Amino acid sequence: MKIQLDTTNKITRLEESIKLDTLFEELNKLLPDDMWKSFTLDISTSVNYPSSPIPIIIREPYGPYPQPWITYTDSSSDIDKFHLTEGIFNVDIQKL
Repeated sequence: MKIQLDTTNKITRLEESIKLDTLFEELNKLLPDDMWKSFTLDISTSVNYPSSPIPIIIREPYGPYPQPWITYTDSSSDIDKFHLTEGIFNVDIQKL
């Protein structure tokens, strides 16, 4: 599955059709703490994967990993634990 995360405008674009349960499962992994709920799914355009930004390849199965679009804080409280880094990120999730 190839997905583009535009964290500046909070837009998600998909390259191909996908079952909704799979989409939500992956979004929960990519954008923890329900951050994905503030994103819009753009279906009117095709996803272009230019050389910049460089695509991020994630191979399944995978565990917790440092997403470049999220900044983690070392705060002891759960409030503001995650912050989005602005930009466009092309993610290619590959099932093994």
